[in-house]
Amino acid sequence: MKKILLLLSIFCVSSILLAQKDFVKENNILINFGIPTNFFDDGDKLSFPHFSARYERQLYPNIWIGGDIGFTSSKSITYRFLGDEYFYRKNYVNVSVNASYNLNMIPIDFIDFYAGIAFGYKFGKSRFVGKGELSGFDQNPYPVTKGVIYSVFIQGRYKIEDHLYAYAEIGLGHLPISLGIVYNF
Repeated sequence: MKKILLLLSIFCVSSILLAQKDFVKENNILINFGIPTNFFDDGDKLSFPHFSARYERQLYPNIWIGGDIGFTSSKSITYRFLGDEYFYRKNYVNVSVNASYNLNMIPIDFIDFYAGIAFGYKFGKSRFVGKGELSGFDQNPYPVTKGVIYSVFIQGRYKIEDHLYAYAEIGLGHLPISLGIVYNF
């Protein structure tokens, strides 16, 4: 009985290991531009669109995890005081982790769909920019919003070449629309 259990366990373990042998883990680098939502308050204008770089690692055949770092900038409305103009420039950096699942909805080789989530933190800094008499004015009463960010998204990827994809992403959260490229290696 012990020999049968030993042979059965060896068979199960070896079949699991051999089944995983064909699976090759891949890596992705994604570069994108997007339009952020909750980065701006008080009528700020978008000065620089959200730019980010993401790294993804494939854990299982359809599951990817990774990290993301992004940057965006905004400009407050211009204030006029005694003939001089001034405004505040806000810069933001966000860092997040993400997970996505390859949906494999369409049996076409050059199109893939992914659904995913991302959680992270947004860091911000503002600075005063003045012209004329206000140029030496060094107060920073204009606070920036910092805090937790999230996103739930659906992504479509179009294969351009063997390791190069174009993608579009829509979702809810800090980055509702983004476009970019994916390099797979």
